[in-house]
Amino acid sequence: DADLLYRRSLEIGERSHGANHPNVALALHNLSELRRLQGRLDEAESLGWRSLAIWESRRTGDHPRMAACLGNLGEIRLALGRTAEAEQLASRSLRMRERCLSADHPDVAEAMRVLASIIRAMGRDTEAEPLEARAEALMKKLDADAGWVGGR
Repeated sequence: DADLLYRRSLEIGERSHGANHPNVALALHNLSELRRLQGRLDEAESLGWRSLAIWESRRTGDHPRMAACLGNLGEIRLALGRTAEAEQLASRSLRMRERCLSADHPDVAEAMRVLASIIRAMGRDTEAEPLEARAEALMKKLDADAGWVGGR
């Protein structure tokens, strides 16, 4: 059902707003993430690059949705074995999220987790560990602030 709904959202967005609207970028990103989760990496990558191109063409500077797009592309590149490119994308995503969101935002923790997993996949465990620890500490703090008992 998600596939049908995301494709329909993309069609409506393109028809209503044109091909370079933020709603279209969001629909492309959502479909890209779904394709990544389905293991359809070539499609996921193509959709992700289209989404990123829209965000970059709007010259809005840092934006949380553009950061999410970068993170998704990093995960796709990791799955494709292109770890150096994955690291660049994930690092850019983390820096952007740190600039445009609060330091204790869950998306910042998620970006840390993604970057750490890429660095670990490159065999650089000692570099990954502090990022993982920071992400874990942030999520525990957020859980405690939200009243979650025992974590997620």
